[in-house]
Amino acid sequence: MVCLGVLASCASYRALPLDTPPPGPSPLALRYEQKRLHLFASTREDAQIEAVFASDATIAAVVSRPREGVFVSTDGGSDWTFAQIDDRFHDVMLAGELIVGRGAAQLHCSKDGGKSWRAWGPIPIDTAAVAGGAIHAAAGGHLYVSQDCAQTWKTLTPQIPGAWRARSIAVDRQSLYLSVRATRETAPLTTLLDGSSDGAQAALSFVDDRDSRRPAGGDVWVSHDGGALWQRTSLVLDAWLAALDGQIWAVAADPMIEGAALVRRSPLLAAALDGQLRGARVDANALRASFAFPGRDKLLRAIAAPVFRSVDEGMTWVRMDEAPIGLRIALERQRAAQPAIERTPETPRRPDRGGGRAGGGGPPGGEGGRGGRRGGRRGAPSGQPPQQVQQPQQVQRGPRTVSSETFFTLLDPLRLLARFNSGRALTGVAGDKVLYAYAPAEQFWTSLVDAMVAESDAEGEIALSPGTHGLENAPDGAFELMFSTDGGATWNELPPPAFDVLIRQRSILPYPVGIAAAAQQEIVLFGGIDRTGQSWRDAWRWAQ
Repeated sequence: MVCLGVLASCASYRALPLDTPPPGPSPLALRYEQKRLHLFASTREDAQIEAVFASDATIAAVVSRPREGVFVSTDGGSDWTFAQIDDRFHDVMLAGELIVGRGAAQLHCSKDGGKSWRAWGPIPIDTAAVAGGAIHAAAGGHLYVSQDCAQTWKTLTPQIPGAWRARSIAVDRQSLYLSVRATRETAPLTTLLDGSSDGAQAALSFVDDRDSRRPAGGDVWVSHDGGALWQRTSLVLDAWLAALDGQIWAVAADPMIEGAALVRRSPLLAAALDGQLRGARVDANALRASFAFPGRDKLLRAIAAPVFRSVDEGMTWVRMDEAPIGLRIALERQRAAQPAIERTPETPRRPDRGGGRAGGGGPPGGEGGRGGRRGGRRGAPSGQPPQQVQQPQQVQRGPRTVSSETFFTLLDPLRLLARFNSGRALTGVAGDKVLYAYAPAEQFWTSLVDAMVAESDAEGEIALSPGTHGLENAPDGAFELMFSTDGGATWNELPPPAFDVLIRQRSILPYPVGIAAAAQQEIVLFGGIDRTGQSWRDAWRWAQ
């Protein structure tokens, strides 16, 4: 065992080139040479891809095998280089020769095609953006800018009053846009269900567009001189920002406003959740009305929160009913790059209820989990007198609070059904001039709804699947792969990949978990979980 450990610690890895892919779908199996003690070399094709990012001819594949690190190609996937980096990237930003990976602790930058990397990050980073050959990172009330791939940094201190944290950065030519969120106390999100707080009423009125005043909690600021002087724009809102074709877009990020939008969009779900938190049993079949298949286009364009656009560098903003798919792409990238979700306390449990799931209390009967609601309290063993059941004491109920993550999931069909898809997001979009996307097939959507309704009926509450092993088969196909050359106005289907037949023996149902668009090709990362809980990954690319 000691010898094996020494061999492993002395191993080195070198990425090997790949053959030019044929037109259509083909596996993307990264090859590498493993050398131990500089003597024993072997060629392997078992790199475990965890995420993939691409722009033009540059492709970055984040891997967990052979070691934590990243494979990079700058010629569309022919030649590759591998670098071992222990801080796993959850986002990779590509701009020209700059490759910037955002890990859990630091930013990492390479300008030589991934051969060498420089790390930076003295304090936790709130948000980051790469544009015009520069890296912009916000942290600790400052904005840091590097023009030389994280070698040196200029510190900017925006003239923003009070305590704040950055939410999002957008760069458009010479202008910097910074969205900040104020440090403040907020009412529980569950007060949105009955409008029982001032904050809830303000958010609901704002979403209904009955009140032009925006609930306090954030601002969008702009600098037109590289960050020396900052001005507050007219958009007083905590928001995600994106610069698209000379226009600045903002999507409300304030949890209270996003929650209010979900309450208005799914009133039946909101009413069911309100009753659930009051101790009522949910009518699972009545939930179906909120889960009708919305169609592919609506799924790919879905943005739950209010959207705003400025065409005059932030001077004025207009609320938009529709948004380009590019905004959805930017929004999902930013959300994924900030995996730490601000949480509020879970719903306090009443002592007469079992364990149940977060957000709604468990079934009565003392058994917890799934069984209690179906059988009530346990009966006495056969032949024995009934046991005396002590009535629960009357207790004063605490505030009805759930985490923002749970609240949004319970009110958003896309997020809730993803829990029944082994936690895999149901849609994804990538690209610019040519868009690539995946979405659930209608029959598969219906199967997920059936699974959700069945589990909700068993539990008597809107069920949150554990998000592990989901459905095992989809006779008519689980997903559709497609591309668009007209900005998403029309879509054309791509041929599905021919997966290894052995995955069926492991009860794996493949579904996309990542998508990237490179020059003349699409890359899709598929994932699944077998019956033993073992994770599975498989990457494919579609060459034109």
